[in-house]
Amino acid sequence: MNPRRYLLLALASALLAAGLSFDILARADRTAPVIVAATGMSRLQKVRTEDVKVVNLPVRALHPQAAARREEVVGKYSLSDVVPGEQVLKSKLSGEEKDGTFLSRLAPNQRAFFVPLSLARAAGGAVRTGDRIDLIFVASEQKTGLSYSRTVAQGLEVLDVRNERGTSTREGPSDALPTGVVVAVTGAQAELIALAAENGQLYLAVNGYGAAGTGGPGAGQEDLAGP
Repeated sequence: MNPRRYLLLALASALLAAGLSFDILARADRTAPVIVAATGMSRLQKVRTEDVKVVNLPVRALHPQAAARREEVVGKYSLSDVVPGEQVLKSKLSGEEKDGTFLSRLAPNQRAFFVPLSLARAAGGAVRTGDRIDLIFVASEQKTGLSYSRTVAQGLEVLDVRNERGTSTREGPSDALPTGVVVAVTGAQAELIALAAENGQLYLAVNGYGAAGTGGPGAGQEDLAGP
């Protein structure tokens, strides 16, 4: 082979090696923004703006679930303890898909409360997470000595729908029947609903988008008889 060709091939190989080396070094030095804890955060603490900060770390050191922007974390709840300087992971915050918690959606005076319902009394299974519902109580004449109905709660937010397998209908098999809903209630509402469930049956009515309060004085057997 021509010596000049050898020289050209050697030069090309050297340039290629130099280019690859530069690319590897550039990748090693490349950084990206990531959210880290500015202070220690405890489990179930609501994340405030001052609790986190943005720093630049080498790309190779970033966790795949690390948040990159403040709006991804501020206002949510930490689902585990976080030490100062630790990367804040989106999978460890409330509000992420399948995070398994209702806490971030409850007001300070609210609790998550399970209302047992059969398919026939749960809008035929039409109720979905995020719906607003009214609960209608029908008294057991055997237990109360009376036969009447009344609306005991209005506009409750459905946090989850549970099925007969004890899992969320969002995750369980589609053939599993709903057994009840988890709703956001105040303490007083929880007490009233629990009492109603023990003294009769509860039915739910799904509200429309612009539903207003329509609960009346209730109905008795005389209303069924007509005017």
